Amino acid sequence: MRARRRAKCISRGFTLVEMMVVVVIISTVSVFAIPQAMIAVRGYRLHASASAVASQLSVTRYRATSQFTPYRLNILISTRSFQMQRMTTAYAVPTGGDPQESQTMVLSTGVSYVATNPSAPQRPGTKINDAGDTALYFNTRGIPVDAGGSPVTNGGYAVYLQNEDSLYDAVTVSIGGRITVWSWQPGSPGAWVRR
Repeated sequence: MRARRRAKCISRGFTLVEMMVVVVIISTVSVFAIPQAMIAVRGYRLHASASAVASQLSVTRYRATSQFTPYRLNILISTRSFQMQRMTTAYAVPTGGDPQESQTMVLSTGVSYVATNPSAPQRPGTKINDAGDTALYFNTRGIPVDAGGSPVTNGGYAVYLQNEDSLYDAVTVSIGGRITVWSWQPGSPGAWVRR
């Protein structure tokens, strides 16, 4: 009797058919899961880039108020980057300042600036940065101003970002200086949702 039990225990295991079924199931799940995971990673990169731009705008605004000197954030569309600069009181020339202040930061892989918002019935800001490099200025009170130092009167600034999956994020600066990050939720109708 003991010999039979020992023989049964030894012969237990997985058959080749059972192993193949498991491999087919794992392969099928991978075919659907990996592309969705990649889309999620690209979406995360977009949101991280929008948050980085918003954070740098906050730092730029803070520096303008704490240093009592105008600052700007350069949006460099051609190189997919952005850079904070201390300005002269005439808003005309960057002063150089601390090298740590003027570090150039690059958007995440696959993320780029877009000049206009997606075709949508609404948008979070009323000013859209035109194609080409541009700058967002803050005066000594942290109020967004134009390149001449006059307060913006068209609703503030908006910077739009897009990834390779045609997902959109926006960073807005209101007339009062409030910085907000938005995500475009496609659908019928689409809408901007604050993040």
